[in-house]
Amino acid sequence: MTTSFFLGRWTIKPAPNSGMPLWQDRLFITLSRQAANETDFFAIPSDRVVEFGAQVTV
Repeated sequence: MTTSFFLGRWTIKPAPNSGMPLWQDRLFITLSRQAANETDFFAIPSDRVVEFGAQVTV
């Protein structure tokens, strides 16, 4: 019970000069936000998780 889990979390934002139409960027961002949480999917206790985050533009 002394194990710590390190997870990465991305915040995805649309880029102003993306090669794709804005609606496709927004659709991808919406679908990625609805994906399953890693702690729920792997049944990891939330009191032993350390999350690191980054912002990514698409």
